[in-house]
Amino acid sequence: MKHFYCIALVSILLAGCSQTDEGVTGGVYEIQGAFSTVSEPDFFYASMEGMEKLDAIGMKLLAIGELLKKIDKKTNKSLLVKYVAIDWTGFIGLRDVIAHDYYNLNPVKIFEICTNEVGPLHSAVNRIIADLKAK
Repeated sequence: MKHFYCIALVSILLAGCSQTDEGVTGGVYEIQGAFSTVSEPDFFYASMEGMEKLDAIGMKLLAIGELLKKIDKKTNKSLLVKYVAIDWTGFIGLRDVIAHDYYNLNPVKIFEICTNEVGPLHSAVNRIIADLKAK
């Protein structure tokens, strides 16, 4: 049962969960889509479109951090530590920054995360899903 729960959470993290009745959407794919037209950190504050993208990406990163926190708790911190290529505590901590100090969110840091860390996160999540399904 624990593995099924983790696979479900990790799948939501990767692909998002779309439930039209509740309007819930999320996931790594949506961050990548929203970020695809962002060419520099200043884009986030150069226009209303940029600010909306920063908001959307921020909310997705917050949701990912929350899911990672749940996965870590559900597995007694034993699953994510096996995948050392990702700064899991960084993603979880980013959730806290976005949730509690949003107006001090650094667009340069968000740009760097989207540029350098979301792709590897995507790969790691795929690896986790494959490993859990193999058990």
